This record gives sequence, structure tokens and C-alpha cells, in this order.
Amino acid sequence: MSILMSNVTRKVFDEGVKRLEEIHKTGKLVSRQYQQHQQQNGTGTQLERLLRLVGITEKSGCKCGSQAAVMNSQGPDWCEQNISTIVGWMKEEAQKRKLKLLFNEKLATLLVKRAIHNARKKLKALEQKQQQK
Repeated sequence: MSILMSNVTRKVFDEGVKRLEEIHKTGKLVSRQYQQHQQQNGTGTQLERLLRLVGITEKSGCKCGSQAAVMNSQGPDWCEQNISTIVGWMKEEAQKRKLKLLFNEKLATLLVKRAIHNARKKLKALEQKQQQK
């Protein structure tokens, strides 16, 4: 029996299969605590914190929260591979907020890279804490 899938559904399915293969290969099952930590300290959350420092916060109707959740769930490696996509999201939001003239692609890239660094640092600290137990 053949199952028809949209391109988006197929992509999500393929990513899920890759994750399962990785779990099988490494024998690592991501704990619920690790997942919660990633949601609270992931790259998306770290980027939100950095933007808040310069006065940019989530507004009603923007996609910031959902995009941060994608960044958190996909992890720092995905974010690093997709910096241009994330910067594109930021540019799009800046245009919606009439901040187009203030948007700087190099600065946005640096902020994303710093958020990735911060997320990795926090995740590494969690891993070390779990190993000490």
C-alpha cells in the first residue's frame, strides 16, 4: 500500500527517521530532562535573551516564539547549518516592524552565532552534571 505525503510531511518524517537511526547508532536516548533543558536554554531561547538585551521583544502576531521553538527543538548543530535561514527570519521580522534601516545582517549573524555558543555551553554543563551523578 502506498502512502502519499506532502513535501513537508515527508521532510519531517525523514528527520524523525534520521533521529531514530542516530539513537540506534549511539545508544543514546534523549532524556525528558535534557529535552526540557534544551527548550529552556536552547539556541532560540538564547537568541531571544540576546535580542531582549537590545530592546527587541516578541510582539503579538510575530512568528518569533514559534521560530525560537524550532531552533530549540532542532538544536545548535541545525542552527549553525541554517544561520542564513535564521537571519532571514530576523530580517523579515525587522521589515514587518519597520526596522529595515536598522537591520544589519552581519550583526544578526553574530547574534545567532553567540546564541549557538551560549546554548552549547549550557547543554555541555547539563551533560557534565549528568555524568557526575
